[in-house]
Amino acid sequence: ITDIDAGDADSTILSISSIVLKYTPLSLIAKRIKGIVIYDLTVFLELTDGRISLPGFEDRIKTGKQEQQPTEIILPADFSELQIKESLLQIRVEREQLTIPFQLSARQHNKTSLTSLLQLYPGPEQVSLETDIDLASNRGNLSVFSHNLPLERFAPFIGKIPGLELTGRAILDGISEIKLQPLGAVSASIAIALQPFTFSYNAIKVQPAAGIEKDLPIRLEVDFTDGMISYRTDNIALTEPVAVVLATDGSAELSEKHIIGTGNLQLTVQQLPSLKIKDRLHLFADVSYGYSTADGRWNFSLTKSPSPPMEMVRVLFQSTNITVDEPSYAISAKGVDGSGDLSFSALLPTLSIIRNDLLGTGTIKLAGDLHFDADGLLGEMQADFRDGRLEITENNYVISDIAMSAHLPALPRVRTAAGQELRFSRAAFGEFVVTDGMMHWQLESDDTLIIEDSGFKWANGRIRVDDVRLTLGKDEQFIKVACERLDLIEVLRQFGMKNPEGTGTISGNVPVHIGKRTIKFENGILSSSQGEGGKIKIGALELLSAGIPKNTPQFAQVDFAAEALKNFNYDWVKLFLNSEGEDLVMQLQMYGKPVQSLPFKYDSTTGLLMRDDKVKQGIYQPIRLDVNFRFPLNRLLGYSGRIQDILDKIK
Repeated sequence: ITDIDAGDADSTILSISSIVLKYTPLSLIAKRIKGIVIYDLTVFLELTDGRISLPGFEDRIKTGKQEQQPTEIILPADFSELQIKESLLQIRVEREQLTIPFQLSARQHNKTSLTSLLQLYPGPEQVSLETDIDLASNRGNLSVFSHNLPLERFAPFIGKIPGLELTGRAILDGISEIKLQPLGAVSASIAIALQPFTFSYNAIKVQPAAGIEKDLPIRLEVDFTDGMISYRTDNIALTEPVAVVLATDGSAELSEKHIIGTGNLQLTVQQLPSLKIKDRLHLFADVSYGYSTADGRWNFSLTKSPSPPMEMVRVLFQSTNITVDEPSYAISAKGVDGSGDLSFSALLPTLSIIRNDLLGTGTIKLAGDLHFDADGLLGEMQADFRDGRLEITENNYVISDIAMSAHLPALPRVRTAAGQELRFSRAAFGEFVVTDGMMHWQLESDDTLIIEDSGFKWANGRIRVDDVRLTLGKDEQFIKVACERLDLIEVLRQFGMKNPEGTGTISGNVPVHIGKRTIKFENGILSSSQGEGGKIKIGALELLSAGIPKNTPQFAQVDFAAEALKNFNYDWVKLFLNSEGEDLVMQLQMYGKPVQSLPFKYDSTTGLLMRDDKVKQGIYQPIRLDVNFRFPLNRLLGYSGRIQDILDKIK
């Protein structure tokens, strides 16, 4: 029989060059055919909506009468052997066409037993598909094998997804037990090895993992029995945009209504954008997931596996060494089709950050929720930092027992809600030490930080700063510092005065300009409360007389003030603070009496007080003292010329 075509005027389903039937008249009457040989069979298929079908044939089935399928398969005739030679599968994908040569041989051993071998040639080497069917038991065995399947041959299918590329070779080895009526799999097992292999989709690229001598093949093993599937994959290397090696195993329940599964995931992170990982980072996680085919609902969860434990994380980020011991994490998500909600949490219990002379340690806890759909991503996150310590050794800065909370209500925008809190127990900036610090703050934008209120203890009193807006990149920031009942003696000691003694408190406001190079005080005034005096003892001659020649009127006045300050009872005191260059000029004004007579007398010729250690009755009456002290404040703070470096370190 020659030149056979099947189909209609619009589309051809198949064509056959010739069919050769081998029979005898008696065997034909008995419906027995010795052999069938089909030459040059071409089957025309098309890929539509992800399904392969015969052109126009599926529509005819839908419009035709639906008949109940028989429970028993009966062959119309017996044949000893069937062969299909020099044939083609023509699969049309829009305007492109994939051609796969094939041949088939089948044998009927008795009325109910069939075996067949289908050989496909998508490349130079074949893909073999063998079947062993028993019609009486409605069962069959199916096996597939390919030693070298070229993935490039499937480019017409892959090219329908923009940005997707797939190259390489695959080794297939699978077997399945099937039932014939209705057609379905009872059990199946398949092993796939990909080597070489490259999968890329836009900025994502997957390849086999690199071994010691050569790349390791990607392996995928799947077993299916009675609706349960178990799987295992390894050596999957994601090389872009991050360098990660993936391995996973698990099992899932498959039904017409749902997919439910659990498994284990192992990630070996080798490289991340902007991060240099010192040691390979191994992440072990437990995974669970589910999908409903009825309504498209899905869920997913990932938590750190308790065994084996995660190794220490050590990475390098822009010359910053970051180390974390025993981090933990959990991720869960659920949704419908392409939209859903994701929750995550993480604990970094022993975080260490080292950059040049900056050292930071502490514990970070993160928790957040994200919603995603076709319109984009929106979420929130809570971050808590505890047991923190920040040290800048070059400047002798140490802040300890840091605790901070930050709530970000509108991810992916990095903004915080109002009223975030920062606390610390002690902060030392050079010679200055403050304790019990507290701040309420808000990150308003990428470059604007609002300090709503803040306070700390200093000099046995309290310091408060309210309503400050700090802008990153601004040359100078202005804050107004309110001081409440500071210990005068401790203030002098903090500013660098040696061994002052006495009593008394001062309060007031000090405007401060914080620049990139210096800290400047401007017209700051601290004074004692009305009717509240005190005592002061300062051995201040060297401090006051530095650079003033002796036997000069200026030295005589300084000498008198220094003698009075050795033991002075004051009725009131004022402290004026101003900056000159990088120095702090502190003017101390007091009114009171020296505790004992001062060895000075009045010189009517010069109109000045002159020291006279032999005078019997010195100066012993109420006097007002005006004394100026100059302190290298920025040097004491370790601040001079360093502020921009410090900000860069913290950033």
